[in-house]
Amino acid sequence: MSLLDGVNPDDLKSPFDNPFLKKTPRPSVYRWLIHGQLKGIRMGRKWFTTDKWVNEYLEASTTNSIRGRGARPSQLSENRVAEVEAAEWKWKEIQEKKKRERS
Repeated sequence: MSLLDGVNPDDLKSPFDNPFLKKTPRPSVYRWLIHGQLKGIRMGRKWFTTDKWVNEYLEASTTNSIRGRGARPSQLSENRVAEVEAAEWKWKEIQEKKKRERS
């Protein structure tokens, strides 16, 4: 079994070429790679990863973060809907107030 099993070698690139990791502190990214949280391959002194592996890491870390807060994704969706509705209501209120002030 190869380390690149199922991965096109042309897809390998520096983790910092990925837009989601560009502004992430380098020590954090290297820690994720070394501990195996973010899949990567080390060639010499350089680390390489793929966009697919970065997306898998982001998805897993987001899921773990949600679980850590004790909220289910369905609860987050319901809360988000309520937040959007409240924001829309507030926006309509502001617009009506501006109309009254102009009159």
